[in-house]
Amino acid sequence: TGVQTCALPIFNGEHIEFSWDVSLTPTTIRSTPTVRSQTWSTRPIRVGQYVYFNSERGSYAEIREYHYDDMSVQNVSNVVTTHVPTLVPLSIRSMTAVDAEGALLLLPDDSNKIYVYRWHYSGNTRDQSAWSKYEFDASYRITGMASIRNAVYLLIQTGSEYTIDCLTYEVASDTF
Repeated sequence: TGVQTCALPIFNGEHIEFSWDVSLTPTTIRSTPTVRSQTWSTRPIRVGQYVYFNSERGSYAEIREYHYDDMSVQNVSNVVTTHVPTLVPLSIRSMTAVDAEGALLLLPDDSNKIYVYRWHYSGNTRDQSAWSKYEFDASYRITGMASIRNAVYLLIQTGSEYTIDCLTYEVASDTF
């Protein structure tokens, strides 16, 4: 039996899936266009078996979740902002995630806001998901963010000074 392995490079808004059987050679590689959307300069981020990326939907960003679906035996791209089409601004500077706690964080350009997508799975079933927004004081400019384990570190500019703040994600074990 063959083994399917794929990648998700993005070329001018087209997402291409590369697959091959057992071994990768010039004669066994196949390329298939999978999703066509206007994508922006934000680097896609892998969270577990999913790849998240942003694309344009009018004046707002549309966040997509790309993954292999065992039931349909194909790769799919679901829009996770369908129920909040005007929440996420068009220009996203960076994305980071806290995989163990089911959180994707989006940092828009020149902002004191962070947009957060949270989810919870029971086995292979997503029980719930939700969007929220952190809005900080207007003088609190977030210039960058990165995650390590269950913490998201924020590089903050206040006037001419820079500081590092930390958001910790930890769900109590008896929550679910």
